[in-house]
Amino acid sequence: MNLTRWLKEKYDIKLVLISELETPGYYLHSEKLMFVKAELSDEEITTVVLHELGHYLKDEDVIGSYEDCIARSKMEYLANYYMIEHTLDTWCNTNDIDLKDVNCTTFLSANNLSPNYIPIVEMIVRNKVEGIIKS
Repeated sequence: MNLTRWLKEKYDIKLVLISELETPGYYLHSEKLMFVKAELSDEEITTVVLHELGHYLKDEDVIGSYEDCIARSKMEYLANYYMIEHTLDTWCNTNDIDLKDVNCTTFLSANNLSPNYIPIVEMIVRNKVEGIIKS
């Protein structure tokens, strides 16, 4: 399914691709609008959309506003967590890989994600394998 249609049908969020956006993406809660830099590759757009969707789904779990550096840090962490969890599930299913066999570096490299995310991948894998969160 097309990403724009999926966002609209599942979450009632409108995706807008904008040239020369200063950041890769931005989600405007009040309008249910997601802006993504048009110059990105399809793979990068998907990653940004998943990160911004993480803001839509998780920002309300954090006390404080985005302007507060501690709250903002938590919001960014949760958005990254959501993006990585979704990407990891898709990658494992597509490549028929059991979570117990995931190599964090291989996963991140295969999905053009920063090695800085290794702790998040390790936590997601550990939580899923131990049954703390559903696969």
